[in-house]
Amino acid sequence: MALKTLKKMGLEKLECISLAKENEEIFLPFSETPLILPKNRKELKILQHIRDESHRFGLDYNRKLRKITIKEE
Repeated sequence: MALKTLKKMGLEKLECISLAKENEEIFLPFSETPLILPKNRKELKILQHIRDESHRFGLDYNRKLRKITIKEE
């Protein structure tokens, strides 16, 4: 979905990866096989932090939108 959205916005040249939460598999758009880094690698920790922060931001933003919608009704 992220790749489709980037393409819609004319940003298809941006690199995009995904990080599955349970097994911490890294999915790349040009590969069908996920990349798996050892759990103690700093690179994986950075990706986890980015993922977790983006989820936190998205959830917070969604909550704010719902509050606005509830107040308007």
